[in-house]
Amino acid sequence: MTVDAWFDYWIENIKGQTVRDNTKRNYLERYEKNIKPVIGSMLIKDVKPLHCQNVLLKMSKSYSNSMIDYCRIAMGAMFEAAVENEK
Repeated sequence: MTVDAWFDYWIENIKGQTVRDNTKRNYLERYEKNIKPVIGSMLIKDVKPLHCQNVLLKMSKSYSNSMIDYCRIAMGAMFEAAVENEK
């Protein structure tokens, strides 16, 4: 399964109704703008911490620390759910 496929499943079926609309919108925006271009096409089993760090480093040039932290939190939640669900 690719990171793209997992994100689509995660945002609709795991996060879905458990987060506010604004939080879901923020997850979608961070994914589309920052995560997807860097690791979206990778197989989820191949993603390592250094790949996630690369996402955050690319953001450091044009995003605030709080936005970078939000992206880190989103990736953490997404990948934690992947591990819990053996993806």
